[in-house]
Amino acid sequence: MNELLEDYIWTTEEQHATNSDTMSDWIDNEKPASWDLLEQDGSYCEIVSEMDGYTLGVHASGNGDSFNHKVSFEIV
Repeated sequence: MNELLEDYIWTTEEQHATNSDTMSDWIDNEKPASWDLLEQDGSYCEIVSEMDGYTLGVHASGNGDSFNHKVSFEIV
């Protein structure tokens, strides 16, 4: 379960203007296929990890500049 709660960090070639852009990029390109999206509201979403059955809250943010990004997880 600890792996589920570790921050996920990545870099893009194009900058993100907002944390909502970061969340959309994570959902579209980085989110594991086995995780089902329940809802999204800007820079926050909730997913279900099919393998583990946990519902997780996901928060998107920058990680130093607009080319580096981070999502953080919490069990809800």
